[in-house]
Order: sequence, then C-alpha cells, then structure tokens
Amino acid sequence: MVAGICFTVLALLLFNLFADRLGIIYTQTEGGWKVIPVLSPAAIKTFLPLWNLSWVLTLALDVAVLQQRRWNTTTRLLELGLKGFTLYILVRMFSGPVLWKPFEMEVIEQVLTQVYRWALIFGIIGTVVEIAQSGYRLIRQR
Repeated sequence: MVAGICFTVLALLLFNLFADRLGIIYTQTEGGWKVIPVLSPAAIKTFLPLWNLSWVLTLALDVAVLQQRRWNTTTRLLELGLKGFTLYILVRMFSGPVLWKPFEMEVIEQVLTQVYRWALIFGIIGTVVEIAQSGYRLIRQR
C-alpha cells in the first residue's frame, strides 16, 4: 500500500507538471535534448481531470486504511466506488480520443490504436472482476 501511495504521488507529479515532457527524448547535434510529446492535448484535456480525481481519491482511501490499520465496511464500500469510477474512466477512454499524438506512419498508428483498444478492453474486464470480488468480500465481511 505504501508503494502504491508513492507511485500515485509520482503519477500526479509527472502528469500534472511534466505532461508536455512525457515522450520520446533524443539528442540533436546542435540543439541539445529534444522531446517529442507522446500524449495528445485532446487526451490530456479530456482524461487528466478524471485521472487526477481518481488518484487523489485513491490516495485518501489508502491513507485512511493505513491510519485504521485494517479494512472495514466503509473503506470496502469506498474501494468499490473507486473501482466503479475506474471502470467509468476506462469506458470513457475506450470511446474517447486516443492518448497519443498522430504519427507520420499510418501503419504504426493503426497497430497502436488496436493494441490500445484491446488493452482497454482487458482493463475493463479486469475492473469488472475486481468489482465483483470487492462486492463478494463486502458481503462476506458482514
């Protein structure tokens, strides 16, 4: 859980402070380091507020569980709600703009789009399974 908190804080910092620098970095002979941003502005505008809300709520839940030193009915319900919100974000990402900027090579872009869509489908399926498991644990806990 502590590692999850650290990675969540890192994601918040990277995506909010350095979103324009997340990309392919290479060096030129005279110009020094050059960054080609990978994330599209449309995707950042659409999804970053949702990611931020999800990350902040996850941090709050993790800190609450660490303070209590155990899971209880309230924290399980909150976890279930967060997983539902994650499912909502994944569905929005599936139906929304792709995350990356268009490339010059159409074939690579088509392959990446298919991989991205399939990854989101597997993410949606995995999240639904996690929601079912959390619901089962919540019912069994009572």
